[in-house]
Amino acid sequence: MSEPLDSVFDERPNPSNDKRIMLINLGILAIYTIFCVASPHNGGVFTDALFIVVHASLCGLLGILMSVASKGHSSGGFFLSALLVLLVGFGSCVAVGSLTNYRIPI
Repeated sequence: MSEPLDSVFDERPNPSNDKRIMLINLGILAIYTIFCVASPHNGGVFTDALFIVVHASLCGLLGILMSVASKGHSSGGFFLSALLVLLVGFGSCVAVGSLTNYRIPI
């Protein structure tokens, strides 16, 4: 009787893996945002925005690949980290722009 319940609980994805995936992606976001702030002569806001778009796209693509290849294990972590990178990344772009005194030409 306990075997069916054990097999049901073994197939569920581990939520700590999703947290670890999101923390690693936030760490990567922090590293290249600090790099963009430290070297504003290399583009600053535009470089940061490019990194954010590429990073979020890769997280979304990995989420799709993980959901197809491993039947949903850890795909939620990649989808959530793609959204988190976009949300936090937008705020970091605004912060980098204000730190580098970037003005939008109108």
